[in-house]
Amino acid sequence: DPCPAFLFNSARTVDSGIREATAESSDSHHTIGIALRHMDVALFLAGRPIHDGRVRPGMLQASGPGEKLRAVFRGAYDVLHLHLSRRLVADCLEQAEGYPHAGDVRLADPRYFQDPVIERLAQSLLVAEDAGAVFGALYAESLGIAIVTRLLGLRARAGLLPARQRVAALPKWRVRRVVDYVEAHLGEPITLAELAEA
Repeated sequence: DPCPAFLFNSARTVDSGIREATAESSDSHHTIGIALRHMDVALFLAGRPIHDGRVRPGMLQASGPGEKLRAVFRGAYDVLHLHLSRRLVADCLEQAEGYPHAGDVRLADPRYFQDPVIERLAQSLLVAEDAGAVFGALYAESLGIAIVTRLLGLRARAGLLPARQRVAALPKWRVRRVVDYVEAHLGEPITLAELAEA
């Protein structure tokens, strides 16, 4: 895969006017938009309205590869965009399921939703530039993997993964312990062995 596995950028303005923005996810990347401030926006996916109204900080919206979005911002906005390669998503899903996934994967429903873990991970991305060129890229990619796995976990809870995944699911108390551990150690490197012991 010659394209980077994970990229991020932001779009912001403090103007109070109405601004329209269009974007098309590349054919090789999923795009996640995470609101960093209160916003008033109308959002359209492939010409269909999917949101019209207030968005709170931390709310996110996921688009699949090649999908076209149009946003009409009414007032100031600040959005962090994450671009996750198909390969990264497929690799994370394969690791979670234990077998390769056939076909494209939709990370989430395209409508806005809120997840406090992803919100904190996104805020952590904003400091990635402070980590320096080499470590900043590694830090950002690690957070990107954490965000993908969180989205896949939410997707599994919503029943969007095949039945084979649900058979091997962890008990809810164990998942809660792992989530609590990740939240408590968010600013530190975490290994799979540490998660297994949590």
